[in-house]
Amino acid sequence: MSTTATDTPRGLKMFPRAFWAANVMEIFERMGWYGFYAVSSLYLTEAVADGGLGFTSQDRGVIQGVVTFFLYLFPAAFGALADRYGYRAMFLASTMIMAPAYLLLQFPTSFWAFFAVYFLVAVGHGMFKPVVISTVALTTTEKTGSMGFGIFYMMVNVGGFLGPIIAGVVRGWSWTYVFCRQRPLLPDGAGRAGGAGHGKQVVGLQAHRAHQPGLDRVQHPDRPDPARNGAGRGAGPLATATHAGG
Repeated sequence: MSTTATDTPRGLKMFPRAFWAANVMEIFERMGWYGFYAVSSLYLTEAVADGGLGFTSQDRGVIQGVVTFFLYLFPAAFGALADRYGYRAMFLASTMIMAPAYLLLQFPTSFWAFFAVYFLVAVGHGMFKPVVISTVALTTTEKTGSMGFGIFYMMVNVGGFLGPIIAGVVRGWSWTYVFCRQRPLLPDGAGRAGGAGHGKQVVGLQAHRAHQPGLDRVQHPDRPDPARNGAGRGAGPLATATHAGG
């Protein structure tokens, strides 16, 4: 009896490695979603000259509201697919969609293009969520279930806490770092108009500006001035309808 009691895992050792792997992945997944979501309002509505997209607040609300709505609907559908095709396949699929989608977020400059890519990000997260929750359920028992899910939701909060902080810090360096924190990048000044790092590993708006010095300072003659009418580049349907009605 004493030998059995001694060999029985206690505390955190009661959980297998798969349990901890799922929790670590959950931290990074939540960091990604909450991190970008925290600064997305600034990116969507900030002036083009400052690195944003110049959308209106109405367009920003539509993008964030609709995409988030579907984000919370996807796990039910993708959970059924995970039961049919396996957790490993669904996890790989979610990674193959989520990671490229975050990288692609820096390229769109119009309302519908950004909406489509951000929707793709939500698809990746929706595929990931049922897989990680099921892994936690399968790696816990009736005895360890309450503690196991307590740890899991603690990890959710840890990721949700760290994500906005990290995104806010790197956003102060450059918007490019928000999208590509794990790839080598040039300093912020090198990617802007007239920068020394002209055309090297700079993507999206910064690469476009690097090839056209002074783009942020010169207003195209056929394009309305955002400073005068409040409509930025790639203004969405709400902005268009508002100005048409005025």
